[in-house]
Amino acid sequence: MLIATDRGVVVLEYGRFGGVKPTKVVARLPQGTAVGSLSGTWAQTELAGERLWVHKKWHGDAAVPAGRLG
Repeated sequence: MLIATDRGVVVLEYGRFGGVKPTKVVARLPQGTAVGSLSGTWAQTELAGERLWVHKKWHGDAAVPAGRLG
């Protein structure tokens, strides 16, 4: 999961089968960090050295322009 804040982007890890609570903070990145091109039902991207999969439902939220919060 990605969370955009006023200070940056936080990458959180969840359990493989949809746990409700995050299990750990993977990375804290500067505000405006590019997520990459997202397409398909499960878009694969790499951020902070971790492979991430983003469901199509969240593509619009994950593609936050630099300097804006979602």
